[in-house]
Order: sequence, then C-alpha cells, then structure tokens
Amino acid sequence: MRARLTALRCLALVVLLVASTFKPTTASADGDPASDYLYGQWAFVPAGTDAAQQLRLDRTVAEARHREFPIKVAVIASPGDLGSVGSLWNQPAAYARFLGTELSLIFHGPLLVVMPSGLGLYRADHSETPPEVHIAPGPTGVVRAAVTAIRELAATAGHRLPATRVDAPEAPRARGPSRAQDLLLGGGVLVIVAAWGLSLRYRPPRISRA
Repeated sequence: MRARLTALRCLALVVLLVASTFKPTTASADGDPASDYLYGQWAFVPAGTDAAQQLRLDRTVAEARHREFPIKVAVIASPGDLGSVGSLWNQPAAYARFLGTELSLIFHGPLLVVMPSGLGLYRADHSETPPEVHIAPGPTGVVRAAVTAIRELAATAGHRLPATRVDAPEAPRARGPSRAQDLLLGGGVLVIVAAWGLSLRYRPPRISRA
C-alpha cells in the first residue's frame, strides 16, 4: 500500500509539473511572441491595444480571408513586442523576412509587419513592396496603419474590401491558460486529494502505551 501511495504522489507531481509548462500566448518579451501566436491565429497585436482598433483589425483580416486574400499581420509597437529578437526593432522588412521564414511551413500567403518606422511585407518566392501608409504615433496609430495597408493590398490583388464597422467595441479577450492546462491542473488536484485520502485511510493504527 505504501508503494501505491508513493506512485500516486509521484503522478500528481508529474501532472502539476506538466501543467506548469503551459504558457499563455501574449505580447511579452519571451522568445519571438508573434511567431508563436501567428502559428494558429491571423493577427498579432501588442498587449493593451485599444479594444475597438483590435476588433477592427481582426474583422478586416477575416474579411480579406473571406474574399480569398488570406493575410497574416504582426503589429509591433515597441521593442518588447519582438521578444528575444529586439535587434530587429525599426527594421520591418528584415523582421518580415525573419517572421515569414518561421511561418513558411504552415503559411505561404502574404505576411505584413507594421512598426512605427514603416511596413514590411514578405511572401515566399515573391518580391513584394508594401504600400505607403501614414503611421500615426502610438500603438493605436500602428494598428490603424495595419488596417489601411491590408485594405490597399487586397485592392491591389483585386479583392476590394468593404468598410469595416465596429458598432460595439468588445473588451480584448484575455489570452489565458488553455483548456488543456485547466484539465491538467484539475486532474493534479484530484490525484493529490485521492492520495491524501488513501494515506489517512490506510495509515497504520497507533498503539497507545499504558
């Protein structure tokens, strides 16, 4: 029985350790945040981006995809948004090539990078020039420039996008722990509780001394 309890405790520890390795994808300074996020999503924006502007960008990207112009976009408003490749700050063309190469295994369409200093555009086996778009100061200005650039790129490719309306701005969705992490944490807690209960149930009785 002692061996079984030890095994249960070890299993609980393993479950909790595995769960702790899951990290939410945010615009934080670790690795290359945009490449991680864009593997499964279409638009990367910095943390704290205005909710209305983020929604407008998301809808613009979705509309472009609906009209057969799939495009991914990375909005980089500060060096911190680049994580470990901060040396590419204010080099949108160089970062677009870097990021596009990282995503080339899963995505072959145009990749747009927008920084305060300008735009970068990458597409494997294509030589493309980004449109000239005015970029206002601040994170909001960078996001607005991304929306304008996407619309111009789509129009050039023959896919004119309708105006994107944002009637009711939504709060930005928290990119928190995944469902897998929740299940792992919950499973770990249950295993710990079960091991504790068994240890109480099968604890050898104490012999009182007279």
